[in-house]
Amino acid sequence: MPSATAIPSRPRPRHLPRLSRSGAFALHTSVLVGLLAASSAPTPLYAEYQAQWHFSPP
Repeated sequence: MPSATAIPSRPRPRHLPRLSRSGAFALHTSVLVGLLAASSAPTPLYAEYQAQWHFSPP
């Protein structure tokens, strides 16, 4: 009687969609603009922090 060993099946490779050059450029541009906007968002609060926490003027 032959042994019943299960041979694991290999997972099929996933084929992810690829962006065109213009699509990749638009994605990179939007990510960069979003990160730059998020990094400057707290700037108006610095004066409030200075007054509330008694920081010295710059």
